[in-house]
Amino acid sequence: MDGGWVYGYYCARPDKDMYWMSVEKAVDGTHAPSIDSNTVGQFTGLKDKYGKEIYEGDILLWEAKKNRKKGRKNDEKHYWQVVWSERGQWGCKRGDAIARLFEKAFNHEVVGNQFENPDLLINK
Repeated sequence: MDGGWVYGYYCARPDKDMYWMSVEKAVDGTHAPSIDSNTVGQFTGLKDKYGKEIYEGDILLWEAKKNRKKGRKNDEKHYWQVVWSERGQWGCKRGDAIARLFEKAFNHEVVGNQFENPDLLINK
């Protein structure tokens, strides 16, 4: 499969370096398109503030609006990467900080993913 996302069940035969998705029908007409195993992302079961599904590897945006002085606003953008944390739960990573995803999802927006938009994670 080249370009585009495939949704289905992940299947693997690492001993033969074979990875594919079992799907009802893929874009190319097959029922088991080959995939790059490094781009597989699991659905977290959560949705962002607009109802978009959140997957492992997605990048979430949170825009903070802070009042520094009366009548003046300072807008800040924070980008978080969705990861499976060492605590055994979905998390959002920003630098060295990791927060629980279920606490962030409802007021964040999916703006990309680590595969197509890695620039969003640089120095953020």
